[in-house]
Amino acid sequence: MNIENKLDEIHKRYFSYAEDVTEPEKKTVEFKHDLLKPPGLVGEVTDYINSQCRYPRLNLAVISALVSVGNIGGLTHRLEGNKLSSNLFAFCVAGSATGKEAVLQSVNDLHIEAGVSAAIHGAIKSEQEIIRNLIRHQAAFYNIDELGLFLRKLNMSHKSGGASYLQGVIGMLMAAYSKASGNLLLSGDVKEEVKTDLAREYAMLNKRLDDGENAQIQARMDAITDSLNNIDKGLPNPFLSMIGFSTPSTFNESVSFEQITSGFIGRSIIINEPDTNPKRKRGFISKDMTDDLKARLSLLRCTGDYEQGAKRIESTGTYNIIKTTPEAIDALDSAADWFEDKAEEHTERTGFEAVVRRGYEMVEKVSYILAMGSTERGLDCVEWAFEYIRRDIEYKTLLAYSNVKEKSSPIESMAAKIMCSIGDGITVGKLVNKYRAKKELVEDAILLLETKGKVRQETKTHKFDKKTVKTIYKV
Repeated sequence: MNIENKLDEIHKRYFSYAEDVTEPEKKTVEFKHDLLKPPGLVGEVTDYINSQCRYPRLNLAVISALVSVGNIGGLTHRLEGNKLSSNLFAFCVAGSATGKEAVLQSVNDLHIEAGVSAAIHGAIKSEQEIIRNLIRHQAAFYNIDELGLFLRKLNMSHKSGGASYLQGVIGMLMAAYSKASGNLLLSGDVKEEVKTDLAREYAMLNKRLDDGENAQIQARMDAITDSLNNIDKGLPNPFLSMIGFSTPSTFNESVSFEQITSGFIGRSIIINEPDTNPKRKRGFISKDMTDDLKARLSLLRCTGDYEQGAKRIESTGTYNIIKTTPEAIDALDSAADWFEDKAEEHTERTGFEAVVRRGYEMVEKVSYILAMGSTERGLDCVEWAFEYIRRDIEYKTLLAYSNVKEKSSPIESMAAKIMCSIGDGITVGKLVNKYRAKKELVEDAILLLETKGKVRQETKTHKFDKKTVKTIYKV
């Protein structure tokens, strides 16, 4: 079955009548939480990030808090009886000039306050640089602005055969991400290039030492020697995470069937802020981080060796152990059943079963991060994580569908885009402007969704010109 035939089956899932699709029984407790207010320390960090934003960016604040807490506590915590890591890939998509920069800076500030800023990086230049960063510190936290442009550059390097130094980046990111509880083995060419770079750095530092400079140079030289002696064994337990910020126009094109199923975007959480014109908070004043939150961040990373400067950011092998309550264990078993049933559907209909199967691991990761700052992972953590990841999978598959169908079936493609953008309601005019589409196409797509019982329309009076406008809502 070719790609388009596989994705054509998504139409049956999202745009068909209910009787055409048999849904597996949902085996988790009814969701009673607010996805914009995560439990525990993550919720406190979310509040801090929100306090730095002149414009409400609530969805971006939540995922940024999850990534930040997972990074800060990732080398010092373990789930009881489980080697699961807390590193995440997260892609934050929001309109231009809507306040992404405040969220990005808040992520940096949290890492600085926790004393792990030496391991945070703002760009990726090559496959070899990723390895060098993971040699310098056990952790590499990527916080990337304009991620969509970077992904476009990666795609172009593969299609044109140019920029060879970029062609192995995605493969290395996925390899390092999945080896957080193992050893990352390196190819012969990469090892030789890294060895050459390290030897060059060692010689430069040695010259500076001969010239009388001191300032922690010897400590760095010792670290390089250790890395050269052990690089053939692979990198033990690398902790690589990524959070990137982009606009829909540059990011959405990268969400293809291949990227979804190959694992890079399939392993990620995609968060979209549907409001492209958020209203400012009147009287906004950025708030300083509270002493209580500073103390909690310090406690979160206090077991490992996180001192900045010449010290390597790494785990000492001693961990704060988080236990899982019996109720949470039962909920995780039910979630696993749900994902297995859903994946079975996708093997027949879409070919997206790999995306769905990864959902359970993501529930484990997110619920683990939600438990950081306490001693146990409870039912609330699992329920919140399940619903968060369930919606993420739905969004990713819709986005991939809209891209593939754009030429072969524009109406179905637009229908999928509307489902991705609808949020708390959206007007026809906003959809036309957002996707630079003809009004007739948007109206035909809305009619399709209405016919299938996916959306409803309400006619309201526009607050500026007093004309009647149609607002679309999910059913």
